[in-house]
Amino acid sequence: MLTTTKILLLGMGLLALLLLAGCSGSGVKVNEITDTSLEALAADHLSAVQLFYGWLGILYQRTSDAPTSNWDDLGDGNWRMWGTTSDGAQYEWFLAADGSGRGTISWPDGTRFSQAFDAPVWNDDWTICQSHVTNTYPDGAQVETDMTDDFSGVAYHGVWAGTARTAAGASMQFTLDRAESDRDQLRLELPGSVVVTLRIPIATLTMRPSWPVYSQGATGTFTAPGRGTSQLQVKAQSLDDGDGVWNQWRLTAPDGTQGAFTLNEDSSGTGQLQRGGETVGALRWTDAGVGTLDLLGASVEEVTPSAAACDFRLDKWVRNAALLGPAPVY
Repeated sequence: MLTTTKILLLGMGLLALLLLAGCSGSGVKVNEITDTSLEALAADHLSAVQLFYGWLGILYQRTSDAPTSNWDDLGDGNWRMWGTTSDGAQYEWFLAADGSGRGTISWPDGTRFSQAFDAPVWNDDWTICQSHVTNTYPDGAQVETDMTDDFSGVAYHGVWAGTARTAAGASMQFTLDRAESDRDQLRLELPGSVVVTLRIPIATLTMRPSWPVYSQGATGTFTAPGRGTSQLQVKAQSLDDGDGVWNQWRLTAPDGTQGAFTLNEDSSGTGQLQRGGETVGALRWTDAGVGTLDLLGASVEEVTPSAAACDFRLDKWVRNAALLGPAPVY
C-alpha cells in the first residue's frame, strides 16, 4: 500500500497536470508582401498559442482536497477504492498488491474515463521509480506515458514521455521534464513534423507544488518543415499570491519577421507583424483560434491553427482537466 499510495501522490503535480488591431508606421509596399509566408507564419503563431494555453492549462492547477474515498480490503494485498466526486461522477479503482491498478470514472451523462497502470519499478534504494500509465478518454482518445520519478537529489526531478492519440488515430509525442522549484521543459512533436518547445520557470507554493514564476515569463520555439524555427517569448502580469496572467507574446521568425501581440485571459489576442521595423500586417484572433490577418489593406485573410494543434489542445479533450495527466488519479 505504501508504494501504491506514493505513486498516487506523485501524480498529483501533473494532475493538478497553446490576437482588433491597428497598424502603425509607414509600412512597406503592397507588392513587397509575400502573402503566403505571412499567412503561414500567422497560422504557426495561432497553433503555438493554442498549444501553449492547452498544455499549461492542465499542467498548472491549484490542488484541492480529494473527496473522501471508500476502501475495501479484497485480500492478498489487493484493494478496491471507490466514491463520488464533487461533480457527481462515480469512480472505482482496483489496486493490486504489486502496485499496479486500473480504474474508471463515470459521469451522470454517461461519459466514461478509464485508466490502467503497471506495477512501479523502484531502484535498490527506493529513490527512483519507473512506471507506465494508459489513460483512455470518453471519445476513445488515449494518453500513454512512461514516467520516471527521481527523488535521489536535493529536489525532485521527473520525466514524463509518451504518446497522445486522438480517437481518429492521429498521434503526437510529448515529453515533460520537470525540475522541482526550477523549471519545466515541454516538447511536443505533432503530425507533420511540427515541433513545439516551451521552458517555464516554476516554484513551489502552498497547494501548488509546481507553479509558473510569472515574473520570469516563458520561452519556446515553433518549428515547421520548410519554414524553420520561430523563437517565442511569453510574458505575464504577476498577481497576488503568486498567481499571474499571460498577457504578451513575442515571436521572431527565421526571416526576421517579428510579431508583438497582446493576450487576453481567454487566449484571444491582437497584434502586429513587422519586417525591418516596418509594419506588414495586423492579426487578431478569437479564443477558438480563428484569426483575421490584415495585410496593410492589400487583403484580409482568415487564418486558423493547424488541425494538429486543435486536435492536441488537451484541455479540450475532457470536462475534468485533472484527468489529462498521465499519472494515476482518484
